[in-house]
Amino acid sequence: MSMDQSRVKGRIPELDFLRGLALILMMFHHTIADLYDIYSRQFVAFQHSFWFYELGRPIVLTVFLTVSGTSSRFSRNSMKRGIRMVLFSIAATALTIFVDGFAKTGIIYFNVIHVVALSTVLYALFEKLAIKKQWIPDRRSEDENRDYKPHLFAGFLIVTGVFLVFLGPLTAPLIPD
Repeated sequence: MSMDQSRVKGRIPELDFLRGLALILMMFHHTIADLYDIYSRQFVAFQHSFWFYELGRPIVLTVFLTVSGTSSRFSRNSMKRGIRMVLFSIAATALTIFVDGFAKTGIIYFNVIHVVALSTVLYALFEKLAIKKQWIPDRRSEDENRDYKPHLFAGFLIVTGVFLVFLGPLTAPLIPD
């Protein structure tokens, strides 16, 4: 399939490639974590090294979250998708609470799936605000003649993201170990 055929179908091959790469890297990370933490396999102990945990993991998370965030703009209904992900993340937390009751494996209170779910819902709300303020066009509208200000929406998202990153350490004492 040529690049032109992919673009005609509405797909962005580079975004699909990065999404696939991020998923493969996440599966690798979780597989070796399980091999080490659950099955005590020492050949994967490198996962606790500085270069893996402090350098590699943040890069994979950044790629994964960036691709997820970028994909939200292309979704037909980010709110519906976000709510489904929130429900799934709540179910995942409930499942870990149940399993921890007899296996003592730990409880997942807030992890990457929760970040993506809440970010998708927030993005959907912010997108509605941006359409209302005419920063970006409504994809359902045919009106292309307006003078939109997409830089205001991008700036709003960046400022909000930076605020939420700095808010993280303030909420850390509220979260159980």
